[in-house]
Amino acid sequence: MLGSWLNEIQKTLDNVSGLAGKLEEFEGIEEKEGHGSDDVVHLSGSELNEVEGGVISMQLATKQKETHQEDSSTHGVAPSAIGMGDCCEVEASDRLLPPAVLQTRSSDVSCELGQKFDTTEREQGKTAVTGTKQTPVTFLSKPGERGGGEGIFKGASSGVVSEEGDNRSLVTSEDHTHDSRNLQEGQGGGTVSSSDPNATDGQLLRFQALLAEEMETSQRLNDENKRLTQSILSLQKEVNSLRNLKRSTVDKEKMASLEREGVELSEQLGRERERSKQLLERKAEAEDRVVSLERQLRQGAADYNELQNIAAARQTQCEATQRQVNELTIQLEEKNRRVQELQGEVSRYVSELNHRCDTANDVVESLKREKEVFVSSLHRNQMEYELHIQQLEKKLLQAEHRADRAETRLVEHERGSLNPLRELRAALDDTERQKKQLLEEAALAAEECAALKRDHVVVVESYKQQLAGVQNELRAAVDERTASIQELLQWKGRHTQVQKELGDALIRAAQAEALNKQIKQPADAVCTGIQPRSGSRCSSSIAAAEPSFVPSQPLTPVDVCANNTCLALLHFHTDGPTSHFSRGGRERMEKELVRQAVEIESLRRYKDEVEELRKKLAALAAQHDLLMQMYGQLQEETQQQTKSQS
Repeated sequence: MLGSWLNEIQKTLDNVSGLAGKLEEFEGIEEKEGHGSDDVVHLSGSELNEVEGGVISMQLATKQKETHQEDSSTHGVAPSAIGMGDCCEVEASDRLLPPAVLQTRSSDVSCELGQKFDTTEREQGKTAVTGTKQTPVTFLSKPGERGGGEGIFKGASSGVVSEEGDNRSLVTSEDHTHDSRNLQEGQGGGTVSSSDPNATDGQLLRFQALLAEEMETSQRLNDENKRLTQSILSLQKEVNSLRNLKRSTVDKEKMASLEREGVELSEQLGRERERSKQLLERKAEAEDRVVSLERQLRQGAADYNELQNIAAARQTQCEATQRQVNELTIQLEEKNRRVQELQGEVSRYVSELNHRCDTANDVVESLKREKEVFVSSLHRNQMEYELHIQQLEKKLLQAEHRADRAETRLVEHERGSLNPLRELRAALDDTERQKKQLLEEAALAAEECAALKRDHVVVVESYKQQLAGVQNELRAAVDERTASIQELLQWKGRHTQVQKELGDALIRAAQAEALNKQIKQPADAVCTGIQPRSGSRCSSSIAAAEPSFVPSQPLTPVDVCANNTCLALLHFHTDGPTSHFSRGGRERMEKELVRQAVEIESLRRYKDEVEELRKKLAALAAQHDLLMQMYGQLQEETQQQTKSQS
């Protein structure tokens, strides 16, 4: 079981490094070693020549692979196909070697093989940095020795690490693919379309940043390569230790765990192989992109120099244009002065034209009045002509009746005078004539029917238009009604507010009346003692005014306020002779009465406006009802027409 697990690990390592042909030889070695044969097999001269020939063939295969990669980079061949071909060639060259267990006894053979192994490792290190794919060279030795095992695992590690490094370089450089493509598209024609030097500076800076990032990625790849070589060497040590454990211990549980670990390692190695293939392809693409970026950088530098020359020429042009602009500004100022003069003339012409327009409007108004007079006279003449035509139509009808009577009398006379044969012929002629008349009438009826159908279509269209117009009018009326209702609600609010103010004014008027009475009582007493005549007059005026102050019927607040105001003014004028007793109080009363009179006038205006709004609302409601009736009639007519048509 341990042997099968080790065989699987060895196969996966050989598949990664392209050493599938050597697996059978090492299996034969392990079988012989398991039987306990520790004999050393020496290489003869022919076998050494065969080994050297295999190494030379592998070197030729690597050179051929490099040439294939150069051709693929020039002709656009996919690097994955070339890599697969090289692996097949290397495997074929490995299978040419004779299956034997080789152990170097002489120092010359071991030194020669070690030198060749060192040269191949250097070439593989170079290809890991430059991105070319190399097939590792393997040497056959005894599995227990360190030289052969290390050669195999070092070759595998170099291949895997180079491919892993390529993948990481491509992954890190994929972030800049979009910028490089945009730059290649912008410089596809060989020249920079923009005339701004800042754009070229930005392109150069981007190129430099891309190159710096590529250098950083190459450094990271080298570090990753070293790390992976160390990990593969540790795996090699583990495999060697497992081989030693194979000879010493036979623990089933350890064997099962080792088998599981071996399966996992084999799966990981298979995934790494697929990943290495993809990484090689991406690495080749990244190298092509770096070459294109360097070429674009050189092109950008040339374009930058060209743009600097263009900028100098543009600077001279700008100075010349600045001088032209100064000259044009002077000319523009002169033209502005001329325009101001012309504007003054235009204003004068406009005033004259306005005067002419006013006179023309007067003439048009006079013509309109004449037109109205002419239309009225024309209407009157039209009515007279219609009456005259009606009289003539009546006379024509009477003449037609007389002609019909004469024709009937003539026909009766002919019937009585003619013989039966003539009567039959006449009847035949009458029937033929009636037949023709009926045919003509039928044709006329058909024409009339077609005309009626056309008229019906026209009438239906007119009804539809009228219906649409009535609907529009109805909508307008509804909108106007809603607006009037809103306005009425506003006026109602104002009316309530005014009523509140009127109540406050009535309260103030009552207070003023009470104050007036208090003032008049001592004044009346003094007047009765000094001037009895004036007192009698005041008492008579007060007696005459008091019945009007307390109305017998319920009055509106406006009427009450008006009556109170009149009474207050009456008392003020009647008490004129005694005004010198309380002049300050009378002045206050006069001001209060004037203010109340102003409020009463404003209330009256509000009342008139409310009445006008109510009238407008009633008129709008009547119009709305009329429009609704017309709309209902039109709907009934259209329904009847549709029923008749169906």
